[in-house]
Amino acid sequence: MRIGMDIGFGDVKLAITADENQEPKLLSFPSVYAKYVPSPMNPDENGIIEYGDKQYLVGDKAKRERTQISPADFDDIVEASGVFCAYLHQQYGIDDTGIVVAGVPPVYWHRRNEYQKRLARFWEQVGIVPQGLGIAQTVVQELEPGTRHLVIDIGFNTVDHLLVEVEEPEENGGPPKVRTRRGGTWRNCGVTFLVELFRAEMGETGLKGLRFHVLKDFLRTGTANFHGEVIDLSGAKRRAADHYRATLSSRIKEEFGGDTDHIDGMIVASGGVHYFDPNQIFDTLPVRIPEKPEFANAIGQMMLA
Repeated sequence: MRIGMDIGFGDVKLAITADENQEPKLLSFPSVYAKYVPSPMNPDENGIIEYGDKQYLVGDKAKRERTQISPADFDDIVEASGVFCAYLHQQYGIDDTGIVVAGVPPVYWHRRNEYQKRLARFWEQVGIVPQGLGIAQTVVQELEPGTRHLVIDIGFNTVDHLLVEVEEPEENGGPPKVRTRRGGTWRNCGVTFLVELFRAEMGETGLKGLRFHVLKDFLRTGTANFHGEVIDLSGAKRRAADHYRATLSSRIKEEFGGDTDHIDGMIVASGGVHYFDPNQIFDTLPVRIPEKPEFANAIGQMMLA
């Protein structure tokens, strides 16, 4: 069994296959957990996860708990990975014999061995790649050997970026490989930032004070169903998207400068692409979006397993 595992700040996503000729199984759940507190009013709670000497609720079951914990930085992801792996074993029946490939944000690449050792407690074989490499792997068959591409991974809190180069296909007929030339992470630049731009563009309206997750749903559709009234928010969505694209373009210019003249295109993926149109982020670079962009990292990492 080959598994690509993408533990993010918003969701945990997996792509799993036991047969290369079949479509992978895709799983996703919110990256939230909470210590389980037994209640005499509800003694038959389902979905309790045993990890260490404690019990937890994970994913949707944990979202309404007062003690819920969501990862806020990479330390939290390392800590939470044990609970999430236990959840996969116990809730989904995924055994520990698979080959797992997980991603580490480029800014934390120096901590890849620490992450690998943590995951190796739960899986027989664990590989670690830079976050974003899986995205490139999903479209590598469409790319010309020798070309360079900028991978933009728009996550919940951060945007990871990789400059990759497509190598020549192997003589045995295997698929071409992607080599990472450089990479980094832009903090506070993901979906959370885009939603706050959207909030600011709403003007004087009672919607501005709503919770983040409610506004995130409004941003995705460009409309709000509020107290039975359908409100058009397409203008606020458009202005927020324009501001967000300009921010990403500025970051690219700061990071790569004149090197953009030697980049052949961009590959943009992860859940953030569902909230704005990523085309025209950078005028001179054509944009490619993989199928199932929110699962692209997990699928590509599974391909690398």
